[in-house]
Amino acid sequence: MLVGYSVRALVESAISYGIKDVIAIDFFGDWDLQRLTGRVEVVDGRNHLSTVLQRYDGYKVAYSSVLENDVEMLGFLGNRVVGNGKEVVGNVRPGKKWWNLAKELGIRIPGVRTALVGSCGTWLKKPFKSGGGKGISFWTDSELPSGFYLQKFINGKSFSFLFAADSRNSKLFGVTLQLIGERLLGGKRFAWTGNVYPANLDSEVVDEVSDWIERLTREIGLCGVFGVDVVIEAGTNLPYVIEVNPRYTGSMELVEKALNISIFRIHLEACRGSLPSEIPRPMSYFAKGIVYAEKGLCGFNSEEMWRRGFRDIPMEAECITEGSPVCSVFSSGDSIEEVINGLVEQKRWLYEKGVRGCV
Repeated sequence: MLVGYSVRALVESAISYGIKDVIAIDFFGDWDLQRLTGRVEVVDGRNHLSTVLQRYDGYKVAYSSVLENDVEMLGFLGNRVVGNGKEVVGNVRPGKKWWNLAKELGIRIPGVRTALVGSCGTWLKKPFKSGGGKGISFWTDSELPSGFYLQKFINGKSFSFLFAADSRNSKLFGVTLQLIGERLLGGKRFAWTGNVYPANLDSEVVDEVSDWIERLTREIGLCGVFGVDVVIEAGTNLPYVIEVNPRYTGSMELVEKALNISIFRIHLEACRGSLPSEIPRPMSYFAKGIVYAEKGLCGFNSEEMWRRGFRDIPMEAECITEGSPVCSVFSSGDSIEEVINGLVEQKRWLYEKGVRGCV
């Protein structure tokens, strides 16, 4: 059973590994998810999710975003979780436990506050429970709302480091450049709008981050595949860990597309104690983009979108409100600029031929 906010990519990965009987539980129930598996449960909130999970009591569970935000739910699932459970996840989610652990292990993270800032600099207001950049903004208020904390803003480029771990050791199998608030795709502020694989980073930076995650794995027992969001500070070239996502991440399907492998297979084997061998760097660049609606959209040519390689496709009669994510688009090419242009071309086709009307 695969559970998350949007599990289409994880379902595709499991099917590519040869698993046919997949139960998908997510919050969208997209057109292509229904095409991939006939066993889809669409939930509309935590209580509904809890009810569905109880109904499928006994099934093993792998998860994508945002189940890591609900450690109590992970506790309820117990040993049904194939991956990181309540105790491990509780150590890496934003909060004093993670911040203290990072300090003890020598992992560089931005400064954080849970009360009003008493020093200079630029700060971000971030929710403790979030995903995809939702709810993040520059802090300009005189108060800090409940459920939020402050994180020092690091000016630089964002990357996603992709790891597999067997509870004792970790293995880096990919690094992607993150696209944050990419306006060419309709994104705003800190919204996650996709990734480019592979990323070009100095070996010293890659080695430092890999060493941090090796220490973290040995300390808390991380297992399966997971992602680590890192910002490389402009000017200093110093990496800062922004967040640990202790589960399958949306950027991992770029590695799958580039190398024709199943990340779900890597996840299962890592949970069983076997880490992947050296994964080669691809010869081309691959990109994934999340298109956000620049106006209300209604009615989609879902079948044609599927044939053109679109994913997370809305239902044919569905309406998407302005500012909401519409679908995922992909491209490949010989440079980062070329693949980003390819994403924009896919978005242009969507507006010209993929949508029947606007509202």
